[in-house]
Amino acid sequence: MKQFILYYFLFLCLSGFSLSRGLSKITNHTDFYAKLLVGGKHGQKNSDDALAYQGSGKFLSGSDIFKSRSYFVHSNFMDINLNKVLKLDIKNKFGIGKPDEPKKSGYSQSRPQPYRIWKLTGCNASIFLRGTYGQNQTKQDNVIAGKASGASLTSGISLNTRSYFVHPNFTDISLSGSYNPSINSNYAVGMPNYTEKSDLAALDYSIQFFKKQKFVLITNGGFSNGNSNFDYISRIKYKNSYSRTFFSLPNKIVPFTLSYNYSKLEQKIIESNRLFGTTENLFRATAEKSFTDFDNTSISYDHSNFSSYQNDVSNNYSYRNRIYFDMLNINNNISFFLDKKKNYNFRSNISSTNSFGNLKISNLMLSENLSMKLPKRFFWTNNYTYGIVKQDLYSQGSNISYNQSFQSALSHQLYSSLSTQVMYGYNEGKSNGVFRQQNNSFGGNVTYSKIIPYGHLQLNYSYNKIFTSITTPPTTLYIAHERYLLSDGTTTLLSNQHVDMASIVVTDVTGTIVYILNTDYLLINNDPVIEIVRIPGGAIPNNTDVYIDYSAVKPGNLKYTSNTHVFFANVLLFKNRLNLSYTFSKQNFYDVSSASEVQILNYYLRHQALAQVDFVFIKAGVEYDYSKSSISPYYGMRYFIKYQQIFYRRISVTANADMLDRLMLDEAQRRQDIEFSCKLAYAVNENIVVNTDYSYRKMTGRGINLDLQTAKLVVSANVRKLHLSLGTDFYLSSYFSTKISYKGAYIQLIRNF
Repeated sequence: MKQFILYYFLFLCLSGFSLSRGLSKITNHTDFYAKLLVGGKHGQKNSDDALAYQGSGKFLSGSDIFKSRSYFVHSNFMDINLNKVLKLDIKNKFGIGKPDEPKKSGYSQSRPQPYRIWKLTGCNASIFLRGTYGQNQTKQDNVIAGKASGASLTSGISLNTRSYFVHPNFTDISLSGSYNPSINSNYAVGMPNYTEKSDLAALDYSIQFFKKQKFVLITNGGFSNGNSNFDYISRIKYKNSYSRTFFSLPNKIVPFTLSYNYSKLEQKIIESNRLFGTTENLFRATAEKSFTDFDNTSISYDHSNFSSYQNDVSNNYSYRNRIYFDMLNINNNISFFLDKKKNYNFRSNISSTNSFGNLKISNLMLSENLSMKLPKRFFWTNNYTYGIVKQDLYSQGSNISYNQSFQSALSHQLYSSLSTQVMYGYNEGKSNGVFRQQNNSFGGNVTYSKIIPYGHLQLNYSYNKIFTSITTPPTTLYIAHERYLLSDGTTTLLSNQHVDMASIVVTDVTGTIVYILNTDYLLINNDPVIEIVRIPGGAIPNNTDVYIDYSAVKPGNLKYTSNTHVFFANVLLFKNRLNLSYTFSKQNFYDVSSASEVQILNYYLRHQALAQVDFVFIKAGVEYDYSKSSISPYYGMRYFIKYQQIFYRRISVTANADMLDRLMLDEAQRRQDIEFSCKLAYAVNENIVVNTDYSYRKMTGRGINLDLQTAKLVVSANVRKLHLSLGTDFYLSSYFSTKISYKGAYIQLIRNF
């Protein structure tokens, strides 16, 4: 009876609620749906959504589900959909009802984590033992200049842990370290390692604070010391340490980040006892703000100081440098006309750099860019740049240079396969108020892209015409921090002619490490231009940017016009399995005002052709390059092949070969760079693997004569968590009249925990 009265009471309440809504004078219901679920039980548990009971006593729950649709004034003025769920829980005065659920933690773990002063949550480790025996021999002009042999025993332990202080969301700590002491280690015996480095001792840590908070705070660091190499030629002992701290605070007002980096590196080349090291401290702050949906502004500030030292006994050269940098960079991007698609954008950049110490340079750069997506598939871009550079040349005084440039390009996509572009550019450079050069350029290009049977065709033609005017008398300019990429097999010429070779200084991009002539790089005088070549095994890694300072004689009262034509064709066939391309380029000059004695113009005619095949397991090609140049003419061929395949799921073979053969026509001398490497792996079973490596490199040319071979055989076996390795090494290098050979063997045991 009590249950019936309760049901009836709830039904009347819900009916009255719906009736009052339906009789509203300003609204009209067009649809209504309601459902009442009520239940009551005693002494048992029911999992129905409308009914639940647990514990002693009585517990009653009900839910009212209704949906309504109505409108205000008129259905075409406002259409309203309303879904609502009402739940009702009733307990008798003697029942305890449904027990309270435990309060959820603010952290993400499903189970509450205990608070501890410190707790270790993960750990793994390994220990190893390695015994090595090797023999070294050095010959000078085919006469034995040194011979040594020896054995060494190295043991080590490595440990990786994860832990936390107080709570895992307060501090999450990762720590890894290794220590590998050596007995009877003789550094006169050895070969450059195959790996990039081999740590004798190392420690790395990473700590993240407040993982579930809106801000980010991370710190990490470590140190290591061990052995490494330059190009498998020069062996190095190194010590390295670093630390980093990063803080980020996303917010609606001004999101910003703060970071601090510290690093210190000390290196010693074993063969020459050459010492050099660097220390860097860098503080960086960034912030970003958008005032509307159509703009974005970012600002960054860097303060850093670099210090370096070098002591080269063999070249009787030593120095110490310290340079400080302050850099401010501001970027702003605005979309005009409240354009959410950002078809009309204006980008602005202001950067200022000041350095003092051993290098005093101040640089101010302003860049403005306007891009507009116009009707009829037109796109217009404009860019203006203005810069001032002031450098203190110490005994030479100071040098102030100004540069401004403007470029404008109008592009049009006529069809999906055809696009065109016309361009105009202006550039003006001044130095010390004495030298002035102006360039006006006009050009355009056409690109045609088409899907053809079995492949894709692309054609491109570009034309550029430059009017150059130099209206000052001949003078000597001091060029600072010109950036060049030094890469093996690539000819790198200084951009100016008639350079004073004694004034050339080559540094890394920080300006602190000064490289040594005939040790790290070569200078080849191809009058009137200078070529720079890195020396393998020196301190300049391959494919690395360097800064070059020098002085050069600039011409005066010279005017000329240059024409440059470039045509490119490319065909991809059979799903890119076959690639054929051809490039033709030509540059000539006319309207030359005078035959200047200090300026030789670079007339050239160049043909390049490439044929390449790419199948599942092999990639091979041949490239032809002919350059008829008034400054650096050459003829060259390049052949390359890469092979990789797995046989019977047990044997893996990888082979790479690359040969560059170039004849320098003005030198009547060939330059060759031949590289070959091969790796073979054979899995005898799931626990025993045999690996062999072989590599060969030969470089010949003006100032370079290198022949290098390395070979390695390793047999590895796993017995549960024990790893056993047996290996032999072979190394042979010949650089001009110096030959170095090494052969050795080792055994190594590793136990993982």
